[in-house]
Amino acid sequence: MNKVHAVRLAAVLSFVLAASFADAQCPLKFSGPASYAHGVLLELADVDEDGQLDTLTSVLTENALRVNFGRADGSFRRGTVTPLEGEVLSVAIADWNEDGHPDALVIHDNLGVARFLAGKGDATFEPRQTIDGFARPWSVAAGDFDGDRHMDAAFADLEGSAQVLWGNGDGTFTARTALPTAPSTEVEVQDLDRNGLDDVVIGEDMSTIAVLAARNGRTFAEPVRLTAAAAHFGIEVVDVDGDGDLDVAHADPFAFLVSVHHGKGDGTFLPRMDHPAGGFTEGVAFGHFDDDRLLDAVAGNSIEAGVVILHSNASSALRAEAAGFGEPVFHEAGGLIWDVRTADLNGDGRTDLIASDAGGYNVLLQRTEGGFAAVPRYDTPSTPRQLASADLDRDSIADIVAIVSGQPGVTVIRGNGDGTFRPGALAHTGFVPFYVVTGDVNRDGHVDLVVSSRDDQSFSVLPGRGDATFGDPVRYPMDGSISYIELGDVDGDLDLDLAACLPSDVVSTMTGRTTTLAQETSLQVQVFLNDGSGTFARSAQLPARAPLSLALADFNGDRKTDLAIAEAVSLVDSTLNGFVSIRPGNGDGTFGDAIEHQVGPQLSDVEPVDFDRDGVMDLATTMLVFDQLDRAHAVFGVYRNDGTGKLTLANVLPTGNDAFQVVAADIDGDGLTDLAGANTGLLVAFRNTGNFEFAPPENALAGRHPISAVAADFNRDGRTDFAVGSVRRGVHFVLNETGCTTPNRRRTVRH
Repeated sequence: MNKVHAVRLAAVLSFVLAASFADAQCPLKFSGPASYAHGVLLELADVDEDGQLDTLTSVLTENALRVNFGRADGSFRRGTVTPLEGEVLSVAIADWNEDGHPDALVIHDNLGVARFLAGKGDATFEPRQTIDGFARPWSVAAGDFDGDRHMDAAFADLEGSAQVLWGNGDGTFTARTALPTAPSTEVEVQDLDRNGLDDVVIGEDMSTIAVLAARNGRTFAEPVRLTAAAAHFGIEVVDVDGDGDLDVAHADPFAFLVSVHHGKGDGTFLPRMDHPAGGFTEGVAFGHFDDDRLLDAVAGNSIEAGVVILHSNASSALRAEAAGFGEPVFHEAGGLIWDVRTADLNGDGRTDLIASDAGGYNVLLQRTEGGFAAVPRYDTPSTPRQLASADLDRDSIADIVAIVSGQPGVTVIRGNGDGTFRPGALAHTGFVPFYVVTGDVNRDGHVDLVVSSRDDQSFSVLPGRGDATFGDPVRYPMDGSISYIELGDVDGDLDLDLAACLPSDVVSTMTGRTTTLAQETSLQVQVFLNDGSGTFARSAQLPARAPLSLALADFNGDRKTDLAIAEAVSLVDSTLNGFVSIRPGNGDGTFGDAIEHQVGPQLSDVEPVDFDRDGVMDLATTMLVFDQLDRAHAVFGVYRNDGTGKLTLANVLPTGNDAFQVVAADIDGDGLTDLAGANTGLLVAFRNTGNFEFAPPENALAGRHPISAVAADFNRDGRTDFAVGSVRRGVHFVLNETGCTTPNRRRTVRH
């Protein structure tokens, strides 16, 4: 694919990110802790002066500062947007022009400048002074460093010295002081030596923190440098031990620690104390998570997609010498958590938690009895790599079948009809399956299973008995490894036939936009006809280039089933490398020549969807697109079908992190098919609003590192729910509690 097409994809992405953030008329609501796809969390402050904390966020590729309004119950809704000339990397909030309203100082990383925004008291801002003179400003904090009662600003600089800009009290800054620091990434402000002047804490390079005590005459003492065990990521200045002196704490991502430098009250510190945090630790905050009145610590854990709580375990008198904190307690918090904030968000007197990742933030409200709500989970022996749903025992309740790593069969999970589940019998196959599909292939009224295996180089039919158990597998040997399979009627006899991907072991390396694939020869899709008894015979072998997944649907309106194949292709002189090939069905189990559509790299899934209800099947894909700065974005690609099988890109929906599967279902009950997928720690959903437009993404916590998802009504309330398979051994259940859905309404669900 040429550069022009890549730029067009980027332009569409920028448009979607900018245009899709209008409030949805019917926002989705899911069970469990709330998750918000509002963008990167920059700051927590009451900028509309209603007594509730709001979130200030930014969206990659969008030049704007967003305010999301806090509600009294601890939830948030999208609010105002202040358009700016560059992307917002960091923001500080204070009343710099002394009109009684909170103002903002923002940093534009891509422009290398800061900008003063005068607040109006209603969460809107008026851009005023642009401030340059930096090498590469990275972080900003507000403080009064000279005691003149005018707010100043301190800046960390990634490629130069940190600086302090002295405020004039009218929203302007004239003089500045360069601080004797190395290039820096973080800045915090507090009065550490209790002299009435705010001091500056700068996170230098990777492992050093410089503390600069403010002195009279707009000067600073020589830096006191604190050393991390390996690195600092997230600095917090707080009285950790309750002795009245401020301490400096930070997360250490490489040593898996929360470290505390206990302050003596004069700007000097005791030796560093390290507290194991059990994982890749990013961001640290403090609050009360038990009843002992001592501060506990919380840190992000990006590897585990959650947070860890370190409960205090010593009296304040002993905190300087004792360990101070107990063993880390893990809580699922969704996503690659890199920042944590604490506050009482719902006014109940308890410390609540906001955990942030690259695309949004997740709110964990502390319960009356302590702790946080968790996403319901059904434990499995190992990773459930793929899920499917069907009524296996004819009780009108959705059940689940799962491919669980290392298990010699299909794991059956039986639904109770209330959103809970009980174990079923393992459907033995004699090998470790790769993929499973469900359907009545022998037309006896019971749901059967068809299972593929890469290692065994076969697919097998497991006939259902109607009681969630299955007969002995009927094995069909293949010419090579078999991965993705799909059922559909390809010869018009109303029996479910089978299409299968036969990829070789594809070895790929990706550099920038170019992926090089090895062993691309002899790759194909094979089609097998069903004689009505569940017995299959091969009818077609179709060449394909590293087939990844496929779908069966009528794409050209001739009432014959066509075949869509997702293919990975090595293009040496191109920028993107994914194809969707549409092969028109002839109605007899054979197919015509492919209509090829070039799409983005890392294409992994295709899903036929009639987005606009015109009777023509469109297509959804998972893939990457690149913006103007060559940054990759994981997206759902939405393609419009002109009725002949020719596809045109109509929309791209950013999923935040990689979502390798797209699930199509009517989530909000309006009759339009919506899209959802599982990414790192979250389920991300997009409401279809018609005409190939979608509401902003809405998230739900979905366990640790989810990799598969399936949609069904698991509690029989008429709403589409989700089951999500997690790398960390379990199936998590996300129940749909959207208020505007119509109970007991029939829905279309594809998975």
